[in-house]
Amino acid sequence: MLAKKYKAVSFVEITSLAEKLKTRLQLLQSKIAFRQADENRVRVRQMPAKMLLRSVEREEEKQESSEIPDVHRIRKYWGTIVGVKKPFNSKNVQLQACEQSLSQIPEDSDLKGHLTKELWDRVVRKAKPWKAHGPDGLQGYWWKVFVSANMALHKLVLHHLTSGESLPQPWITEGRIVLIHKTGPKSKPGNFRPIACLNTCYKLLTGYVTMYLNQHVTERKIMPEEQIALRGGVWGCTHALTLDQTLTADAQDQKQ
Repeated sequence: MLAKKYKAVSFVEITSLAEKLKTRLQLLQSKIAFRQADENRVRVRQMPAKMLLRSVEREEEKQESSEIPDVHRIRKYWGTIVGVKKPFNSKNVQLQACEQSLSQIPEDSDLKGHLTKELWDRVVRKAKPWKAHGPDGLQGYWWKVFVSANMALHKLVLHHLTSGESLPQPWITEGRIVLIHKTGPKSKPGNFRPIACLNTCYKLLTGYVTMYLNQHVTERKIMPEEQIALRGGVWGCTHALTLDQTLTADAQDQKQ
């Protein structure tokens, strides 16, 4: 059948054909999974708020009924990895040279004029609506829907960014640690991966600052051209591999 349909007769041709078919199957499976996930997102967006809250409560009940790990052992295990203070050399020559070069760049004289409401709206639109929430319990969906709360948060953020005053609410920067089980028995602390779920309002604040800094850095050409991976919307490794493959193929074609 393979010889008739794919014209594969020899062992090498059949092996190569099998690898190609496996790749096509994996690609098809990924497309199916992507479409199913997209359909689920559309279904959740169209779901009334009351039904949505019920589904969230059911998921929380399922999580509570599952096996609960020993939090104290896990905290002790990760405390030796991420809870130990490490030395930092602030007198590094390269850091001082970078600081000196940045001091020659003029500051933004119109900070409030660049931190516009349009920029804030872009950050809010970009936020994922149903990502895990922080200690405040508010997901991005609610900041998108309640316009009055959105405007109040923007007013608060803009005031503190332009005045330099500290945020009066220390809970904004707090996070909720969730333990994600990887593999193996749940009795071993190393089989869990801690994830910090930050408050969505804090993510909007940092996203606002990040989007402004991207504009500021791009306009003044502060970022070196070589730092491709630090730019938004650029896949650093993919870009480097594609460029390397293109140059290698061109050199082979030119016999250089």
